[in-house]
Amino acid sequence: MPTLNLDRLAKIPALAGFTDDETASFFQIATKHRFKAGEIIVKTGDRAYCFYLLAGGQVELSLQNGAETIPIAQLGQGNLIGEMPLVYSQSVQMMNVKALQATTLLRFNYGDYGKLVRQFPELARKFCANVAGRSPRANAIWKPPVDQLKRWTEIMRKVELFNGLAEEHLVNLAQIAIPVAVKAGEPIMSAGDPPTGFYLILDGLAEVQNVTSGKVTTLARLGPSMVLGEMELIYKQSGRIATVMAVNDVRLWYFPLDDYNRLSNQLPAMAKLIRATLAMIAASRSWSMPASDEKKI
Repeated sequence: MPTLNLDRLAKIPALAGFTDDETASFFQIATKHRFKAGEIIVKTGDRAYCFYLLAGGQVELSLQNGAETIPIAQLGQGNLIGEMPLVYSQSVQMMNVKALQATTLLRFNYGDYGKLVRQFPELARKFCANVAGRSPRANAIWKPPVDQLKRWTEIMRKVELFNGLAEEHLVNLAQIAIPVAVKAGEPIMSAGDPPTGFYLILDGLAEVQNVTSGKVTTLARLGPSMVLGEMELIYKQSGRIATVMAVNDVRLWYFPLDDYNRLSNQLPAMAKLIRATLAMIAASRSWSMPASDEKKI
């Protein structure tokens, strides 16, 4: 990575309100990529696993209507590409992006961004708010739009952990959720990591693993509407007890523990219901799997 001018980067709309530490950490996960004029950077329907920041050059955005390609915009330095699937929890890219001239892009993998979110949840809130254009204020806090919020609460209503919660509870939980994505083969969480929050799987498959003396044992596979890392809410452990890997590309919502605890203090009835549900889940959970699911590292 080249040396980056933090003062200049702070002026990019997507990074409005970032502290110097947040800006520096954000760009530490970036990798630089170059495209020649005419090269396709993103195609409609591509699996969404990263977004880009235009560091130099120019690109064309277009929509695909059957065999017809319809140009809709040209973007230059300082603009983002491919960020909307992350912010709005979509699994694929919704438009084409082509380099109009020699173009330099900084690529941010969703998985690396997810790790950054765990360290700086407020960074993610600012980023989502800036990208979604929800507020011009530098200290804007991300909240999903009303139509998006309704869809999110409908998804949460199907989640076992949230059984019995009132609409008010679901709405408040949705407002602290941060969309993240993890690419196939990458860890969602690792054993020993500090428990900074829990996840709800929206799409994809995750594998819970135990590693002992270099041997990996698959404990369970979890899919959409299932929750990861939630047991720390009742057991107050200092570190994660298992590693969870993305089997394929996984989209999730991340619920920061600090935000959840604050919400629990505001809504004690919600917290009581979730604790009761967690106790039932813990009592019924079994991680035993056949020996064929074990493999050597």
